[in-house]
Amino acid sequence: MKNLIPHFIEQQHRLGVSYGTLRAYTMFIDLSGFTPLTESLMQQGNAGAEQLSIILNDIFEPAVHLVYQANGFIPYFAGDAFNAIFPIETTDGVTFLTVAQAMRELFAEGATFGNFTIGIKIGLSVGEVEWGIVGDVIAKSFYFRGRAVRESAYAQLQAVSQEIVVSLPLRQQITADYEVLPNDYYFRLLRASQNTTDFAHTSILPNIQPEIAQSFLPDSVVQLHQAGEFRNVATVFISFDSIKTHTELDEFATLVLHQIQNFSGYFKEIDFGDKGGVMLAFFGAPISFENNAARALSFAQALQEENSDKKWNFRIGITAGVAYTGIIGGTERCQYAAVGNRVNLAARLMTEADWGNILTDEPVQKKGGAFKFDYKGNIQYKGVTGNVPTYRLVGRNSETTPIFAGQIIGREAPMNQLFETATTVLEQKNAAILVLYGEAGIGKSRLLHEFRHNWQLQHPASEWLVCQTDQMLRKPLNPFIYGLKNYFGQLSERSPQQNEAIFEEKYAKLLRTTLEKPELYKELVRTKSVLAAQIGIFYPQSLWEQLDARGRYANTLTALSNFFYSLAAGGQCCVVQLEDAHWLDDSSMEMLN
Repeated sequence: MKNLIPHFIEQQHRLGVSYGTLRAYTMFIDLSGFTPLTESLMQQGNAGAEQLSIILNDIFEPAVHLVYQANGFIPYFAGDAFNAIFPIETTDGVTFLTVAQAMRELFAEGATFGNFTIGIKIGLSVGEVEWGIVGDVIAKSFYFRGRAVRESAYAQLQAVSQEIVVSLPLRQQITADYEVLPNDYYFRLLRASQNTTDFAHTSILPNIQPEIAQSFLPDSVVQLHQAGEFRNVATVFISFDSIKTHTELDEFATLVLHQIQNFSGYFKEIDFGDKGGVMLAFFGAPISFENNAARALSFAQALQEENSDKKWNFRIGITAGVAYTGIIGGTERCQYAAVGNRVNLAARLMTEADWGNILTDEPVQKKGGAFKFDYKGNIQYKGVTGNVPTYRLVGRNSETTPIFAGQIIGREAPMNQLFETATTVLEQKNAAILVLYGEAGIGKSRLLHEFRHNWQLQHPASEWLVCQTDQMLRKPLNPFIYGLKNYFGQLSERSPQQNEAIFEEKYAKLLRTTLEKPELYKELVRTKSVLAAQIGIFYPQSLWEQLDARGRYANTLTALSNFFYSLAAGGQCCVVQLEDAHWLDDSSMEMLN
């Protein structure tokens, strides 16, 4: 079992402690030349991936070992960078500076790994570090943040290759030979007094227990035994702001973790550095699907929809492309990660996005056929060669009628059967289920399109509601929620106020159709907030707000049933088109029954 989470977090989890602070020295390491190395070896396919795995081990193993020799630990690896935390109660300041100097020596000027040269920049600080475990029984993560963490990242930005830069609080605490930098808050470390004691300790860290690792990571990572590889990955960077307390971060992170799991993604980490609060996720690694980009877009869209009340302030960057994926780190600490230019670009798109927006690159836009985008232009990003075509995700495409050329041929028998059955049901004022079954590509969509067109010509007062299941999102009642959003004209590009006004207008019309059915009318009035909640509209102090989870589920089934009855009451009939029923979730099956 690899050490895929910090031992510090494992220990706190065992103790049942989910939040705290510690005084610590903080170190931020940035390695240059990492991405060119990856991109070059990517051209060699599997052989390049194997060579890259060896080189990464040569790079990280001694660096990780240095940290743990001095009783420090590593929260996470960020591709070509990582940070380290040294609790003051176990590491003294002179030892801390000695580790930084030894780290620099590992990557002395001209240090080569394979045929590639790797440089290093180091930022150091000291202060209080806040840590926390977030999430629930479904999925968990952890974070480390605070001024000391942030300042070590900023200090690294002030450095050039082979330099160590420290913050003012650290300089005031530890005597050494420093050179002031222009901003008067950061200082270049020229030489520190060598620690005369051997800071290396020989204690062997136990491996992280699998059952604890599985609380934070998917089984596909915990049980991963394969070597690194190049694969197509959709990368999602999320920047968030104005989340101050542990409780707030726990709530937001739990929402993100749940949505990542809904779309079969991998949540890598929560990072607090020079970019502020950032979350990182991948779709396509370690488990790959044909529609990784679509899953990433669906995740981002779902996150926006869950945030319809604008409670959380975030922005997102999404890219798709080939990246190196595998275990990065050393014996004492490692992490599953993806590395490459497209991964770095996603972070640049995130910082370019306005708050509340989602930016994507062209490969994601081209694979997002179910979504609408605005072209933002060809934009130059730091560290990226050439201008990058950039798009803003507007929302999902509304229900559209497929375009079919020519007349339908050879489907007279099933068409007649559909019409005869539906007409009989209508005349008898009965109900029925018609199942349209056939192999993929046989023409089911074309037949149903033709049937709907001709049926609505003969019965213009009938209601036709499309409920689309989703292979990616097996969310409870998702197809029926899809139908509700279409019926009530809810579009993500509209403001919450506009969507609520359209809902109110449509709901008032629905109520008028049930005036002659007092019991149904009464139920529609009672469960209005329940239906509204399904499409992201929430009314303070409403029935929905007062119900517990079980009450919400039961009332949702009742509200949906009454909604369909109301559609039939207002017209000649109501047709519910349930698309791709083989993807139905359990709750939708219960609703259908």
